[in-house]
Amino acid sequence: MSRTVLPYDKEAILRYLLTHNRKRKAVRLPKTPNENIAYICGALAGDGRVSCWPHFPEKHMRTSLHFYNQSRQYLEYLAELFSKEFGVSGKIYKQKGNCFVLSEHSRDIWLYFVKELGFPLDKKYLEIPSALQTRDLFRHYLAGLFDTDGFCSPNFGIMMAYRSLAYLQHATELANRLYGLEFGKMCINTLHQNGKVYERIIIRLRAKSRVAFWKEIPLKHERYKRFMPVLLPGPVVEW
Repeated sequence: MSRTVLPYDKEAILRYLLTHNRKRKAVRLPKTPNENIAYICGALAGDGRVSCWPHFPEKHMRTSLHFYNQSRQYLEYLAELFSKEFGVSGKIYKQKGNCFVLSEHSRDIWLYFVKELGFPLDKKYLEIPSALQTRDLFRHYLAGLFDTDGFCSPNFGIMMAYRSLAYLQHATELANRLYGLEFGKMCINTLHQNGKVYERIIIRLRAKSRVAFWKEIPLKHERYKRFMPVLLPGPVVEW
């Protein structure tokens, strides 16, 4: 296969996929991003993956979107969003351990997220799509991000770990400007695993912003429903 279509050359992949026609599943593509698309984008930015690789012996490029979570129920919710917006729901299967995966292999859907919304093949280049940086849509993007990459506990409150400092700075700046949410000082956590060193930047929502966070950000993952009554004063009103 030509070097121009190797998986990490994004522009070459787009040219290849747009000029090589193969039989495709019939899908719907949204004309403009809405709250469901914004939520899916947040989940894809969190525990999702955009992939493309050469496939032999057919010698064509295969594409996929993958979402990982320990809750099958949560992935079923994501699959419903895909069905509502694109007309296809993907496939859910279990990996080793307690991890479930939602996969979608439609080329047209892959092109929509990569070409139209600008998702990179490597998350270190991830940016928040400009079309989602509005008050109405960014709350859903942030919900998808925290539902997948965030966590909470009675001792530490609401937190999130990510590997890109610039991405987190942009996300927290938007959250503060659009909804008045305040986060504490970022810190770096170093992990040693399988002979490799991984760095994650951790952010924590300030306690005074918890009520506003719950009010403004439409979280869907069930784990927040377990902890938010402990973290919030007074009764918890669910989305």
